[in-house]
Amino acid sequence: MHAATASHASSAVPAAYAPDMGARAEARYWPAHALDTFLLQMAARGHCISATMMLGDRGYALDQLQHARALSGEALQSAVRELSDYFEDAQPAVAGLHWYHR
Repeated sequence: MHAATASHASSAVPAAYAPDMGARAEARYWPAHALDTFLLQMAARGHCISATMMLGDRGYALDQLQHARALSGEALQSAVRELSDYFEDAQPAVAGLHWYHR
C-alpha cells in the first residue's frame, strides 16, 4: 500500500464512530488506572470482577463498588473512591456507548 494511502486510511474515522461532544463537552473518560487497580485488588481478595461488565452495566459496577467498600486495604479503597466518583456521575463519557439503563 502506498504510504500516503496508508496514512490517510489510518487517520480516517467514520462519522458513525466520531464522538458527539456537543452537549456533553464536560464529560470525562473512565479512569482506566483506577479500574485496573480495583480489578487487581479485588482479585487479590478472591473476587473475580469483569472489566467488561463494569463498563457495560452501571448497576453491576455500583454493586461491585458497594461490596468492595466493606473490604480492607487503602489501595482498594482509593480505587473505590475514584471509581465511585465516576460511576455515580450523571454524565460519564461512556454512558451513551456502554450503559443501557440509568
